[in-house]
Amino acid sequence: MQISPLPVELFVERLTDALQRSGLKRGEFAARAGIDRTTLAQLLSPTSGRLPRLDTVLALAAAHELSIDWLVGLSNAGPVAAEMVVQHTSFETPTPTPTDERLLAWLTEAADYKMRYVPSTLPDLLKSDEVIDFERSRAAGPHATQTTIATTEARLAWARHPDTDMECCSSTQSITSFARGEGMWSRLG
Repeated sequence: MQISPLPVELFVERLTDALQRSGLKRGEFAARAGIDRTTLAQLLSPTSGRLPRLDTVLALAAAHELSIDWLVGLSNAGPVAAEMVVQHTSFETPTPTPTDERLLAWLTEAADYKMRYVPSTLPDLLKSDEVIDFERSRAAGPHATQTTIATTEARLAWARHPDTDMECCSSTQSITSFARGEGMWSRLG
């Protein structure tokens, strides 16, 4: 009987395979996906024991034409054989998008694993409704902000569950920039 690898081990194996197939250096591979080179190194480390955030998986898959199902071990069809997840964002209804629902399902499935959360802006744990409203101010539709607030609240409820083993990492610069009202935050009251 062959023992299947753990999801983290399988992800590392498949990401390593994708990197090798690409013929790119690690820095180039990471840059195409819009992730930091050190983040890629952590993802490729066989000792990290962590699955990446969903947005990181999406970025890697989209940039390198990989099947998300294959990358995370839900399919053995090969790196490009399965359908890619395409995000269709709609703010017409005050419910989470299918992508939000998939993210919450993925978080539930990853409950037994330590997760590292490296947000592109502020961690959800620090966001007030006003910050969410500011971030979504460019979104169209009357329910955009409420949808985002509801989705963020669902993520926060999950993160606060006692069985959740998650750490959140943000750079000092991003938190300082927010506190000082610099950069993207300069128009936030």
